[in-house]
Parts: sequence; C-alpha cells; structure tokens
Amino acid sequence: MRFRHFESLRPVCPKCRQGALAKMWPLQVASRAKEHTGVLVEGRLTCTNPQCLGEFPVIDGIPIIVPDVAAYIATHQGVITRRTDLAHETMSLIGDCCGPGSEYDTERQQLSTYVESHFGDCVTAAGADTRSQEGSFLQLLEGGFQLCGALPTGPILDVGCGVGRSAWYLAEQCDTDVLGVDLNFAFLRVAQEILQRGHVSIGRRKIGVVYEAREFAVDLPAADKVDFWCCDALALPFSSQHFSLSNCLNVLDCVCSPIDLLRELERVLVTRGWLLASSPYDWSPGTTAPGAWIGGHSDRGELQGAAEPLLRQLLAAGGHPQSLDALRLRAESAAIDWAIWLHERSCVQYKVHAFAAQKEDKGSG
Repeated sequence: MRFRHFESLRPVCPKCRQGALAKMWPLQVASRAKEHTGVLVEGRLTCTNPQCLGEFPVIDGIPIIVPDVAAYIATHQGVITRRTDLAHETMSLIGDCCGPGSEYDTERQQLSTYVESHFGDCVTAAGADTRSQEGSFLQLLEGGFQLCGALPTGPILDVGCGVGRSAWYLAEQCDTDVLGVDLNFAFLRVAQEILQRGHVSIGRRKIGVVYEAREFAVDLPAADKVDFWCCDALALPFSSQHFSLSNCLNVLDCVCSPIDLLRELERVLVTRGWLLASSPYDWSPGTTAPGAWIGGHSDRGELQGAAEPLLRQLLAAGGHPQSLDALRLRAESAAIDWAIWLHERSCVQYKVHAFAAQKEDKGSG
C-alpha cells in the first residue's frame, strides 16, 4: 500500500459507512510491521470511530478494507497464507496431490488465464512463445477507453482490476493516480508483485493439471501512480464525489447485484465524471440470482430478455423504475472481441458490450 495513495484517497471505514448513520470515519495507519520506499508491506489500519475501532490488515502490500474482515480472511485463508516462493516442481507435485477442481487448482487456472490475457504482449515482447493476442484484455481496454470523453481532474478507480493491466494503462493515458480494487487476493498479489519487482512468475496451464513455469519482466510506465487494494465493489471505502473515472470491465456479471454496483460507482464519481464498463452478460446463477440479471431472462417481455436495451433504460432519466439518479449513457460499442485461454487447446471467445456513461448534475436532467 502506497502511503501517498492512502493519504490522498483518504479511505473510510466501510462498516461504519454502511451503518445506520452512514458516517464517514477515516482510517488511520496503526501499525507498520514492514515497509520500504513509501510502501506499507505489512501492517494494520484502524477505524477512528471510538465505537468501532475496526482493524484492517495489510498483507503483502495489500490492504484488506472490506466491511467484514473476519469473514473475508476466514474464507480466503488458504490463498492469503499460501507460500509464493516454492519451486515449480514442488508446486507441480502439490497440484497433482490436490487434484483437479481443488481450491489450489482453481487458483492456478485463474492466474494462468488472466495473466495471459493481461500481459501476454509482454511475453511476446520478451521473445517467448505465447498464444494469440487477438482479443486480449488490453485490446478490450483500448477499444472501451475511446468511448469516454474528457475526464475532470482527480484520481481513477479501477474496479475488478484483476492482475492489474488496466490500472497501468489508465495511469499512463490520464497521467493521474489510479487505484485498482478487487476481491481476488491471488490476483492482487500478482499485481503488487509486478508493481514492486517488475516481473511475473506463474505456471502457464498446458492441459489438465500440467503447467509450465513462466517468468517474464513487465516494464510499464507510470508505475508510481498505481496501487492495488482489496475492496468490495459493492461497499467501497470512500466518501462520495471522489473519482474522475470508474473503470469496470467485465464485472457486472460477476457480482450479486449489478444495479447496486452501478449505484455504488455512481456514488463515488465526481459530477461530470465517467463510468467505463463492459460485460459479455455471461450470467451465473451461483453468483447473481436470475432476478438481478440485466437481461438474460423473461424473453416473453417487451425487451425479450435482451441486456443492452435494459441497460440503456437504466442509464436514462425515467427510463426504468430502477434508473440511476445521475449516470447517463454517452456512448457504447456493441461487440468488442475478448478471448481468454483456459489451456493451450481451449480458448473462450466473447463479444463484449462496452459503454461509457457520465454523471450529470442532478438538476440538469
């Protein structure tokens, strides 16, 4: 956690903010167990509310600022405490022992897939063999960013940042501080590793539980403007009117309530600030109950289950009973290619709907 980002972004206690009084109690650094060159590597933050005094750990440079820290750590204790210094051969043996479908195997698969999507071009630049970069996350980001107009001054929030490529891109393009937030601790650990050491070391999935060791350098500009925190996109630890841009690529179909996500991103935007979002609307009932989907059900209705027209209604004044208060659609792209490699013989391809919306003055209609 960069001290500069902590001091400029002034995070508040997410538990107190969601309480009955919705008070904005700032967090403070209570412990500095390990730090170097302006970064808190390990320590503790606390809420300044004397009736709360909530504690938020900083682990491997990642502050965990969520409403229920105990529940988060209990659920993610495996990945949080997992060693990252084991030899590839040892990790391979552990993978064979845990077997397919295990928590360990799922984590390795996800890291292989998303590091490839975010940083595959860095592997190509290093001269190493890689898979096709057609439909990469970077190409999706570049295509989506063109939809936004001029941004007001202020920091940028990158929601669902994953392993971090979008944060670097936005910091370079906008020359401002960017904060990437995610709930996937393994992704955030990779992002912080790149930020602090400039390299990636992962297992690249070949097939089944077989991985090859892959290590490559990542040298991207504007690293001093980037940081990564563990936060819940539905309970952001920030006061309202805070960010000039909320970037939210391929997250809408990954949360329990897409409408609440849009409202939360609207809340933290400054007036005239922008939301850049995209989604393949690849809904999973295990993550999002069908009644909360944006499209994808009720094909007997007026919209025949389509997602895009419903989203347009939500981003239009009076367009829908659940329309956003001030977030208005400005531009959209119907289908941007996005591809993710599951292993060397399997690639999933999406046609992603991307859109940009701007937060208006409530009096401007």
